[in-house]
Amino acid sequence: MTSASHPIVAITGAGGGIGSALARRFASEGYRLALADIDAARLAEMAAALEAAGTVCMTSAVDVRQPEAFDTWVAEIEARFGGVDVVINNAGVTTWAPFAQQSQDDIDWVLDVNVRGVLNGCRAFLPLLRRSERPHIVNIASMIGLFAMPMQTTYTASKWAVRGFTRALRMELRREGVGVTAVLPGVINTGFLGAARSDDRDNVARFESLMNRWGTSPDLVAKRVARAVRRNRGEIRVGWDSHLVAFAQRFLPGLLPLVLRLAYPRLQAAPNAKDDP
Repeated sequence: MTSASHPIVAITGAGGGIGSALARRFASEGYRLALADIDAARLAEMAAALEAAGTVCMTSAVDVRQPEAFDTWVAEIEARFGGVDVVINNAGVTTWAPFAQQSQDDIDWVLDVNVRGVLNGCRAFLPLLRRSERPHIVNIASMIGLFAMPMQTTYTASKWAVRGFTRALRMELRREGVGVTAVLPGVINTGFLGAARSDDRDNVARFESLMNRWGTSPDLVAKRVARAVRRNRGEIRVGWDSHLVAFAQRFLPGLLPLVLRLAYPRLQAAPNAKDDP
């Protein structure tokens, strides 16, 4: 069963990036881990290292787009641990292309993983969370939830949705004692952009290199998330750029749109060969 000394955290997208950093951080704070990822092999490798260090850990292959997959995972967690205390909806994907060049499949993929994945996780875990002494939900959004980013239109839509949903859910669950936190990381030093669906791999590689050079460590994100859970924060920003964007949006609301309009020609993907005259 859950307990104050050995609480349980469930994390989606735990195989790498922010997800694996979250797993390491919560393991260091004495949590037992229920980890999920669509890439079962990568997840198993990461979990093996945690178990070797003495962490109690279970892994499951979960496609967050499928409500039935969450129901199965919740049942497995209840059978293994008896409950759950913290749920972190972290899984996310993106595309890199002007909206007019994105296929319907690409649009559905981003919205299903980033938005439906969060809603599916909250719906499936709520009955179990209500039995915890200190239940908490964390939804990983993005600083893009504060502004609009060209070449990332569908991703922008998804993160605005996650931020708004999380704020509303926090108000709904406050009287039940269920904490809810939205996390708005800035650029993070992971391979996230490299996994984007795009026909412009050169631009993706160039911007991913910049992200890896200047991005915030995923370990810092995990540290801030753990603190937000302890303090029951409603929304947190992580990274110098996330704080800068929030400041600019509040005090200089026209600045970011101007900068992005000027930068768009450099962000825009090259035309496909089939579109050439």
